[in-house]
Amino acid sequence: MRVFLSADGAAISRCIMACAWLVALSGCGGDKDAQIIHGHVTVGDVMPDSGEIRFVPIGDTPGSVAASAIVDGQYRIEGRGGLPAGTYRVEIVAKQKTGRQTDHDNGFEVAMVDEQLQISPPHYAGAESPLTCSVTDETSGTMDFNIAAVAGEPARADE
Repeated sequence: MRVFLSADGAAISRCIMACAWLVALSGCGGDKDAQIIHGHVTVGDVMPDSGEIRFVPIGDTPGSVAASAIVDGQYRIEGRGGLPAGTYRVEIVAKQKTGRQTDHDNGFEVAMVDEQLQISPPHYAGAESPLTCSVTDETSGTMDFNIAAVAGEPARADE
């Protein structure tokens, strides 16, 4: 069964305009005051091959956790426009290739992949991370993190 609806051109135009206004008013979900943050991660002056960096809002900082892959020691936080102003706990898992290959079973097939070892101390990987940073209107957007290779040494954030 086919149903045909007919409407005059003005009604269709009004409908299209109403839809366009709804899309425009809804926005993209990003914070207009957010900062795109990028930089380098080093562990004991070694740039990791891969890993992850997470910015976890603490205190009164709005928003949710923002994360980025670390690739060749570099990261970039730009989703939802970046990080809103505030204070963040920074969690880092950094990995380095060993030069060996190992079997990896993803549940569907077994493949040879580069073996990687975590080179960052484990306490930087979660809620125990002592590393924090602040994002303000004056933040340049570049934040480099150099964490100690040996557990217990102080970490530093180079802004």
